[in-house]
Amino acid sequence: MSEVRVRPGFADHLREAHETYRHLVEGIPAVLYVDANDEGSTNIYTSPQVEPLLGFTIEQWRAEPDLWADRVHEHDRDRVLREHRESRRTGGPFTSEYRLQAADGREVWIRDEAVIIAEHGIPAFFRGYIIDITAQKNAEQALRQSEEQTRRIIDTASYAYIGMSREGLVTDWNQAAEQTFGWTRAEVVGMPLAN
Repeated sequence: MSEVRVRPGFADHLREAHETYRHLVEGIPAVLYVDANDEGSTNIYTSPQVEPLLGFTIEQWRAEPDLWADRVHEHDRDRVLREHRESRRTGGPFTSEYRLQAADGREVWIRDEAVIIAEHGIPAFFRGYIIDITAQKNAEQALRQSEEQTRRIIDTASYAYIGMSREGLVTDWNQAAEQTFGWTRAEVVGMPLAN
């Protein structure tokens, strides 16, 4: 049997590389994770960012196999679990936006992306990340509400409102415009105002 020789300082170099990698992973503003591709998606690694995001310690996240599925919002759960099963079945990527309930009861919108990693040709692990998209979802909701309010104001206005594109095409037409000009919104939207 031949003797294996390790270069002097190799162990120190390996420790430094490991520390650098750990600092890199823990500095990313996302929760990185590795789960087994088994029935319970057994957690193998979760980065410490899970605690400030959701209020669960890494130990809780690992010790409670159903914690993730139990914390998926009830309105998202069936869809997300179906997408997750499909990814496991096909080996395709998992990408989903959904809500998780944090330890303190907060609702946190997240984007979850993972890929299947094979070992010896067999899909063995999910490797992925979770990012907080709560601010984005709140902004989208505020925009939708604002648009709905604007639409209600325009639709109930007593004056004719006609929206136009730069190209001179009708983009909007309220009920007062229908009454004033005699054409329905469906008849004029997309048409030039003047012929």
